[in-house]
Amino acid sequence: MIRTITFPYIRFPAYPTDAFPVRTFVERPALQTTIEYQGKVFPNFFFSIIDSGADSCVFPSIIGRQIGIDIYSGRSEATVGVAGSGTTFYHSVTVHVSIQGQLYHFDCYAGFLDGLDQFGFGLLGHHGFFNLFESVTLDSKKKIVELKVEIP
Repeated sequence: MIRTITFPYIRFPAYPTDAFPVRTFVERPALQTTIEYQGKVFPNFFFSIIDSGADSCVFPSIIGRQIGIDIYSGRSEATVGVAGSGTTFYHSVTVHVSIQGQLYHFDCYAGFLDGLDQFGFGLLGHHGFFNLFESVTLDSKKKIVELKVEIP
Protein backbone atom coordinates (compact mmCIF):
# COMPACT_ATOMS: atom_id res chain seq x y z
CA MET A 1 0.00 0.00 0.00
CA ILE A 2 1.31 3.46 -0.92
CA ARG A 3 0.63 6.44 1.36
CA THR A 4 0.96 9.97 0.03
CA ILE A 5 2.10 12.79 2.29
CA THR A 6 1.58 16.29 0.88
CA PHE A 7 2.74 19.52 2.48
CA PRO A 8 3.37 23.11 1.38
CA TYR A 9 6.65 24.83 0.66
CA ILE A 10 7.87 27.08 3.45
CA ARG A 11 8.04 30.83 2.97
CA PHE A 12 11.36 32.38 4.00
CA PRO A 13 12.12 36.11 4.18
CA ALA A 14 14.50 37.34 1.48
CA TYR A 15 16.19 40.67 0.95
CA PRO A 16 15.73 42.49 -2.34
CA THR A 17 18.78 42.42 -4.61
CA ASP A 18 19.79 44.15 -7.82
CA ALA A 19 18.55 41.10 -9.71
CA PHE A 20 15.25 40.87 -7.75
CA PRO A 21 14.57 44.38 -6.40
CA VAL A 22 11.00 43.74 -5.19
CA ARG A 23 11.57 40.29 -3.67
CA THR A 24 10.66 40.03 0.01
CA PHE A 25 10.38 36.24 0.37
CA VAL A 26 11.19 32.93 -1.31
CA GLU A 27 9.25 29.67 -1.03
CA ARG A 28 11.26 26.47 -0.74
CA PRO A 29 10.55 22.77 -0.28
CA ALA A 30 11.93 22.48 3.23
CA LEU A 31 11.47 20.62 6.50
CA GLN A 32 12.22 21.42 10.11
CA THR A 33 15.21 19.25 10.96
CA THR A 34 17.41 18.27 13.85
CA ILE A 35 20.30 15.81 14.04
CA GLU A 36 21.28 13.22 16.61
CA TYR A 37 24.77 11.81 17.02
CA GLN A 38 25.63 9.13 19.59
CA GLY A 39 22.59 10.03 21.66
CA LYS A 40 23.19 13.79 21.63
CA VAL A 41 20.51 15.80 19.79
CA PHE A 42 21.00 19.29 18.41
CA PRO A 43 18.78 21.35 20.74
CA ASN A 44 17.07 23.57 18.14
CA PHE A 45 15.53 22.78 14.82
CA PHE A 46 16.90 24.21 11.61
CA PHE A 47 15.54 24.00 8.09
CA SER A 48 16.71 21.58 5.44
CA ILE A 49 15.81 22.06 1.81
CA ILE A 50 14.59 19.03 -0.09
CA ASP A 51 17.13 19.28 -2.90
CA SER A 52 16.72 17.18 -6.04
CA GLY A 53 20.17 18.36 -7.14
CA ALA A 54 21.93 17.06 -4.03
CA ASP A 55 23.44 13.60 -4.25
CA SER A 56 23.31 13.13 -0.48
CA CYS A 57 22.17 14.80 2.72
CA VAL A 58 24.55 17.56 3.79
CA PHE A 59 24.39 19.80 6.86
CA PRO A 60 26.31 22.79 8.19
CA SER A 61 29.51 21.75 9.96
CA ILE A 62 28.74 24.06 12.86
CA ILE A 63 25.66 22.00 13.74
CA GLY A 64 27.65 18.77 13.74
CA ARG A 65 30.32 20.29 15.97
CA GLN A 66 27.70 21.44 18.47
CA ILE A 67 26.60 17.84 19.05
CA GLY A 68 30.13 16.51 19.36
CA ILE A 69 31.02 15.34 15.86
CA ASP A 70 34.72 15.61 15.03
CA ILE A 71 33.82 16.80 11.53
CA TYR A 72 37.22 16.35 9.88
CA SER A 73 37.56 12.75 11.12
CA GLY A 74 34.85 11.62 8.68
CA ARG A 75 35.37 10.20 5.22
CA SER A 76 35.82 13.04 2.79
CA GLU A 77 34.55 13.94 -0.66
CA ALA A 78 35.30 17.00 -2.76
CA THR A 79 32.02 18.72 -3.60
CA VAL A 80 30.69 21.62 -5.62
CA GLY A 81 27.27 23.14 -5.02
CA VAL A 82 25.30 26.04 -3.64
CA ALA A 83 27.97 26.69 -1.03
CA GLY A 84 30.76 26.71 -3.62
CA SER A 85 33.46 24.08 -3.69
CA GLY A 86 34.81 22.40 -0.60
CA THR A 87 35.28 19.15 1.19
CA THR A 88 32.33 17.38 2.73
CA PHE A 89 32.99 15.00 5.63
CA TYR A 90 30.57 12.10 6.20
CA HIS A 91 29.33 10.62 9.47
CA SER A 92 26.50 8.31 10.52
CA VAL A 93 23.75 10.28 12.26
CA THR A 94 20.04 10.08 12.92
CA VAL A 95 18.03 12.80 11.19
CA HIS A 96 14.73 13.97 12.66
CA VAL A 97 12.29 15.86 10.42
CA SER A 98 8.88 17.30 11.17
CA ILE A 99 6.22 16.71 8.52
CA GLN A 100 2.76 18.13 9.20
CA GLY A 101 3.54 18.26 12.92
CA GLN A 102 4.63 14.61 13.09
CA LEU A 103 8.23 13.76 13.87
CA TYR A 104 9.97 11.18 11.68
CA HIS A 105 13.51 9.95 12.07
CA PHE A 106 15.90 7.96 9.92
CA ASP A 107 19.50 6.83 10.02
CA CYS A 108 21.61 8.68 7.52
CA TYR A 109 25.20 8.70 6.32
CA ALA A 110 25.30 12.49 6.06
CA GLY A 111 27.88 15.03 5.05
CA PHE A 112 28.97 18.12 6.92
CA LEU A 113 30.24 21.09 4.94
CA ASP A 114 31.80 24.29 6.28
CA GLY A 115 30.37 26.20 3.30
CA LEU A 116 26.82 25.64 4.56
CA ASP A 117 27.58 27.36 7.88
CA GLN A 118 26.93 30.77 6.31
CA PHE A 119 23.46 29.70 5.14
CA GLY A 120 22.38 27.80 8.25
CA PHE A 121 20.29 25.24 6.39
CA GLY A 122 20.83 21.62 5.43
CA LEU A 123 20.16 19.75 2.21
CA LEU A 124 18.09 16.58 2.00
CA GLY A 125 19.38 14.76 -1.06
CA HIS A 126 18.98 11.55 -3.03
CA HIS A 127 21.11 9.24 -0.87
CA GLY A 128 19.64 9.42 2.61
CA PHE A 129 16.29 11.13 1.93
CA PHE A 130 14.84 10.64 -1.58
CA ASN A 131 15.68 6.92 -1.48
CA LEU A 132 13.39 6.48 1.55
CA PHE A 133 10.33 7.08 -0.66
CA GLU A 134 8.70 5.54 -3.68
CA SER A 135 8.71 9.03 -5.18
CA VAL A 136 9.35 12.64 -4.24
CA THR A 137 7.56 15.34 -6.22
CA LEU A 138 8.43 19.02 -5.94
CA ASP A 139 5.63 21.03 -7.52
CA SER A 140 7.00 24.56 -7.88
CA LYS A 141 3.82 25.90 -9.45
CA LYS A 142 1.53 24.71 -6.64
CA LYS A 143 4.31 25.13 -4.02
CA ILE A 144 3.78 21.66 -2.57
CA VAL A 145 5.88 18.59 -1.84
CA GLU A 146 4.45 15.13 -2.33
CA LEU A 147 6.13 12.10 -0.74
CA LYS A 148 4.92 8.62 -1.62
CA VAL A 149 5.92 5.97 0.89
CA GLU A 150 5.21 2.26 0.87
CA ILE A 151 3.42 1.07 4.02
CA PRO A 152 4.05 -2.63 4.72
